Amino acid sequence: MQVTWLAADGVRAYRPEDRDRLFKWVLFERGGELRIGAMSFDAGYLFHMEIVAQLATRNGWCPPAAAEAFLKRNGNLFGEAGVRVLGGGVRLADGRVVNSSFRFGEIPEAYLPRVREALGLA
Repeated sequence: MQVTWLAADGVRAYRPEDRDRLFKWVLFERGGELRIGAMSFDAGYLFHMEIVAQLATRNGWCPPAAAEAFLKRNGNLFGEAGVRVLGGGVRLADGRVVNSSFRFGEIPEAYLPRVREALGLA
């Protein structure tokens, strides 16, 4: 499972040391592959949907206008970028991990062990 780290200045592969700064993540499917987009508290973004929109534009999966339209819609399908979001999670300031996203819902239980392992939360 590919995990991408979204920072204020770019995107890169997730590294084990990112776990200490981990704030929010989104599990999504693109091109038949499961992927995770993750960010820190200081990335400059507040919402799970912003992770997906930023990854889509920064990776060239869709034009900025399509990402802006996605941010204004409801639902988990981002067809312009070939993305279907499965759910999201958050690590609170006190360290608790919550399987929840206001917009996207919980990551399905079947995927949770793999997500936790990929993020170093197992």
